[in-house]
Amino acid sequence: MKFIKIILIGILALLATYLLFCAIGISRFQTSRSILIDAGAEQIFAEISDYQKWPAWSPWAQRDKNMQNQYSGAPGVIGHKNTWKSNTEGNGTQEMIEVKANAYVKSKLVFTDWEGATFTEIILKPEGNKTNVTWTMEGSDFPFIARGFIYLMGGNKMIEKDYDEGLANLKKLVESTPKSPAFAYEIVELPEIIYVGIRMKVNVSKITGDMFNNSYQKITAAIGKNTEITGMPFSITHSFDQATGDMEMEMAMPVKSEIKVSGELACNKIPAGKCAKHIYTGPYEGTEKQWPVFFNEVYKKHKPRFPGYEVYANDPATVKSPADYITWLMIPVE
Repeated sequence: MKFIKIILIGILALLATYLLFCAIGISRFQTSRSILIDAGAEQIFAEISDYQKWPAWSPWAQRDKNMQNQYSGAPGVIGHKNTWKSNTEGNGTQEMIEVKANAYVKSKLVFTDWEGATFTEIILKPEGNKTNVTWTMEGSDFPFIARGFIYLMGGNKMIEKDYDEGLANLKKLVESTPKSPAFAYEIVELPEIIYVGIRMKVNVSKITGDMFNNSYQKITAAIGKNTEITGMPFSITHSFDQATGDMEMEMAMPVKSEIKVSGELACNKIPAGKCAKHIYTGPYEGTEKQWPVFFNEVYKKHKPRFPGYEVYANDPATVKSPADYITWLMIPVE
């Protein structure tokens, strides 16, 4: 009986000690770690905004080289997602829920064997020619009985260790990569541009080549012999909701003089003045990644005076490959 009593006392002591650990342990994972990287924000953003690039620096992917990842959605866009399976790092999903080009990425993590969600942010702040990178995390509350186990595992310290390692890996990766050249653009003087256009609301996922072709056929037919076409077709983005992908755009054709049109067609003008111009060569869909960088560079020194627009500077019917398509990205500025 004495032996059993000693065992019971020991069990109660262990239980009391564990409950004490539960009482003093953290209620949720919460951390913030930073590092200074000798590179521009745009170069770092290219690495953090694409989950397919994370295995090159993620501490968890480095520990499990056999981790299985399945990616969906466009990199750098809300909804971009990674679903992973790992024998050592657990299973779960990571999804981008907030993105600002060259500034931050916010993700929602859901672990298969853990209730609730965890939210992380990677924030980029330029410091001269370098960038301060801060990686934060805040999880949901732990059940009281689990806090003792988290305490024994090291609490936030085990996450901080991983975050420090990940940031160090990211720094090494970025600083060992040749620096991207500055985003090249020029400021040009443009005369007043008269154009005939069709304005529409559409989700970016629904835009097709046929939509452009049909619109330009209608515009060309309306112009007819009423005036002359003076340049290549272009499209104006009057508004864009990054969260939903909804946009208001206008297919347009420049003309020599104003004409009367009706229905869905309109004759409008882009006022004369300065314009920032970037020349992009490649498939048309590639301009989607160029625009945020272009806006960011231009807005450092200039104020916009009219929505940005794309000029399709060569005829795809006469070009051998989409890699040779030329698009002018234009932002009229003050």
